[in-house]
Amino acid sequence: MSKAVNTEAKKGEITNAVMRLSEAFPYNRQSFYTLLAERIDAGKFTKEQLERAVDHVIDTCSQLTIASVINAANEEKKSGYNFYRSDRENPTKQ
Repeated sequence: MSKAVNTEAKKGEITNAVMRLSEAFPYNRQSFYTLLAERIDAGKFTKEQLERAVDHVIDTCSQLTIASVINAANEEKKSGYNFYRSDRENPTKQ
């Protein structure tokens, strides 16, 4: 089994992640989401780290902050693959 190469999230992938967050947390101003995209880009996260971090924030946060997204993505980066993997994504875990 070959291991996937982890490449940094592209601008379009960051835009998609921020759009998902803006749909889940629609009460923030557009300037908030612009700054969030800048901070995500500066964090140099992979697409996978970013996707899992966004899923985690949507599933667990009642209020969106830039720190909640960056902290979740940093946990992904520190711990390796699937830090926030849920049981529904891992059917062998009961």
